[in-house]
Amino acid sequence: QQGDYDGAADFYSRVVAIADNADPAAEALFQQGQALMSAERFDRAERAFASLLDSYPDSVRRAEARAHLAIALARQSKHADALSAIDRFERSNMDTVDRALAAAVTYEKAWCLRALDRADDAAGAYRDLLGNPADARLYCHGALELAELEVNAGRHEEASELLRRLLEAEPPAPQPDPDVREQMLYRVGLCEYNLEHFDISADLLEDFIATYSDSDALPSASLFCGEALFKTGAHQRAATHLRRIVEDYQDSDAFPAGLLRLGECLAVLQHWARSEEAFALHRQRFPDSELWFRAQFGLAWARENQDRHNQAIETYREIVDRHEGPTTARAQFQIGECLFAQGLLEEAVRELLKVDILYGYPEWSAAALYEAGRCFEELNKTAEARAHFQQVQENHADTQWARLAAQRLAQLSAASSLPGH
Repeated sequence: QQGDYDGAADFYSRVVAIADNADPAAEALFQQGQALMSAERFDRAERAFASLLDSYPDSVRRAEARAHLAIALARQSKHADALSAIDRFERSNMDTVDRALAAAVTYEKAWCLRALDRADDAAGAYRDLLGNPADARLYCHGALELAELEVNAGRHEEASELLRRLLEAEPPAPQPDPDVREQMLYRVGLCEYNLEHFDISADLLEDFIATYSDSDALPSASLFCGEALFKTGAHQRAATHLRRIVEDYQDSDAFPAGLLRLGECLAVLQHWARSEEAFALHRQRFPDSELWFRAQFGLAWARENQDRHNQAIETYREIVDRHEGPTTARAQFQIGECLFAQGLLEEAVRELLKVDILYGYPEWSAAALYEAGRCFEELNKTAEARAHFQQVQENHADTQWARLAAQRLAQLSAASSLPGH
């Protein structure tokens, strides 16, 4: 009763040695095993319960001993042996012990099945556990672990529904302990994010951040919350959460992604200098990142929007030289746009036409051909301008650039019909 479990186990072993009949000896072995379980000496507890089962077949503690033996095996990670013991217990003793002990055995069964990569069987065991709400703590932990299995199987909706029932303590679910509720709220926020319910996810994660400000999951929660808000267009709110990662959690796994997304948020908000700082820091801290080209593009874009066109062109060219993909096509397009903005029209045309010639991305081909047409207009090369606008219409009819090209063609036609043209 004082918590000296090792001392208690030693005294119980003396009782076993001196008992003159079966009943006190069996009871002492059972209590010794209980004390050793509490002391987390599971190997010795296993031997005590096994000895009781072997030596005292008529003991009233036999069913309970069988249950505790299975738990002791599970706690030693003897998963196959534990499952065999649990099977024997379920076939002959499950209905003869109290519901809390039966729930404990079912929980260990689920844990062993998970350890053996039998996820579907483990999920079934967890559902059995939830059908026996005799132990509130095991019920909540089992529900949380079942939700993890559902998430791993891509069943985010099922996981979210399960966790919500627990968070709202809908019967038969008990009220979860604070530490379990913390994990549940975090995970349901991620489930809603994966379901693309970004408004709901952001609200849940903001609740988590406000309630559990010291949580180890705070950097991750801040990242997903920022991402969810970014996707809903709430860029100012998103930046608040992403800035928390950048300022307070630079050693966390969330830092690289949070820094990158913060730069993008600040760009949308047109805070160009601060956006440039974020992207420059990302390139400095994570030069070999798989997403380096996004940071590089953001850096160039921020410089372009501060009218530092030569610097921007140099920054865009690194993407063109080192990367392949749609970002490369856009970087090539922006080089042409920077030259256009500087009035270097012939150079701008050459760079813009490379987008259509070198890259197979229709969106950027359409944009580049349209902008090349505008350059030709500025150069008073009407025939070339008209040809490029017509090419946009013919090859990219379903884009916004085709509509803009049609407007330019109409204006060119109207201008050509005026006297003197």
